[in-house]
Amino acid sequence: MMIKGIGVDIVQTIRIFTLFEKYGDKFLRKALHPNEIQRCHLLRKSNVEKQQQYLGTIWAVKEALVKATQKRLLFPEIEYYKKPNGAPQLKYYGSAHHWMSSQQINTHLSVSHDGAFTVAFIRHLNFSTKKIYSFKAKYLTTKISYYVISIFTKILKLKSFFSIWNPFSQKR
Repeated sequence: MMIKGIGVDIVQTIRIFTLFEKYGDKFLRKALHPNEIQRCHLLRKSNVEKQQQYLGTIWAVKEALVKATQKRLLFPEIEYYKKPNGAPQLKYYGSAHHWMSSQQINTHLSVSHDGAFTVAFIRHLNFSTKKIYSFKAKYLTTKISYYVISIFTKILKLKSFFSIWNPFSQKR
């Protein structure tokens, strides 16, 4: 497993909702997948605050995705939804699906809300690397960590030794 890309985006939800109020369905068609548009209209009937949060979430997720892939994907070809257990998930269509499949990328997504803000974090893992390389990477990381820790331990021991015994001290 190798990290292929990381993307983070924070959105003030009212800003995205203002775009929706200004441009209406035209904005929705340019930014949302048809299934997301349908869910957005259902939320409008029940709770406007939830709709604001939903639109902000979709925008943050898709912007984080673009940052993680370092490729401009078409927003309507990306669908954000939640699994039955509540975990956020992405589904790709058209050219986005083709590109993501060709890159052998597995997407991990996390979304968080705080008041008027939504944060989305995406990590792409590439599974094309063989397991042996993954094992070697873990082994090398462990070895490097071991050597770094042992060097710092030796430095701390020397530092404590010199703080106790200092031949240049004025105290005699």
